Amino acid sequence: MIVDLTVPADPRLVEADNFTGFHGVAARSATFATLAGGFTIDAEHLWVPVEWLEALGGDYDAQWRDNLGAMLRYADGKGWVDHHRKAVRAHVEWSDS
Repeated sequence: MIVDLTVPADPRLVEADNFTGFHGVAARSATFATLAGGFTIDAEHLWVPVEWLEALGGDYDAQWRDNLGAMLRYADGKGWVDHHRKAVRAHVEWSDS
């Protein structure tokens, strides 16, 4: 699952069925101020709003939503969920686009 933020105003999910490769892709020019929808970013991590991921569930079947829940529980167990931000941490890969 890849959260594509190369166009910061239009975040999108790529490879939505890959629940083991969760990460983000962002333009090198992305900053906290340019990200939409509650996404935050720092030098190493993208914080993805859990609500944004869950809202996508309507586009997928019950199995997908179950898999998302399992992924989020796994991430929470690893300390990768910030309950204050209501966001899950993803490694970020930088794009020149």
